Amino acid sequence: NTTQNVINICAAARDRGGKKIKYMHDTHGPFVRLRRPSNKLPGWGRIVEICADECSNLGVVAQDEFSNVTVIRITQSDDWCNPNTVKWVSDQVTKYPGISIHGSLPCTPWTSWQMMNVFKKGEQYWEDLGKRRTTSRKMLESFIHVAAQVLYNGGEVSFEWPHNCSGWLLPELNAFV
Repeated sequence: NTTQNVINICAAARDRGGKKIKYMHDTHGPFVRLRRPSNKLPGWGRIVEICADECSNLGVVAQDEFSNVTVIRITQSDDWCNPNTVKWVSDQVTKYPGISIHGSLPCTPWTSWQMMNVFKKGEQYWEDLGKRRTTSRKMLESFIHVAAQVLYNGGEVSFEWPHNCSGWLLPELNAFV
């Protein structure tokens, strides 16, 4: 079970040496930051937006106000569910230590309105919602993996969902945060 593996690895890394550290895992097990954030790293000034709109505010402000910031948007057309897209971003993180990542994954499967929709639309809607939530969790898992790589390489990570989104209760997200 992927969720349980993430939780176990996060707990082991958190308890390592009695210090709270930023960490996650790759195929080799738990790790901590290799580099501290620094504007001397080659990726400094690069931000990858995951599941961003073509005209996201972050990207627009970065272009208009900060000439030394490059924003790379991974949009719906790039498809964050595609392993090739995730690998490309992961390769960018490796190539440019210090790069930062911002996650704006869809929150729709986790909104409070979904329970009202299940109540109104019935069992078929519940089954469809389950499929959308499975896809959402796969997207989140990919984000967490790349975000951990970013932290390891001295970058910064941010993530947004509305405060009342039930997705915040997912064990894998709580373990990472």
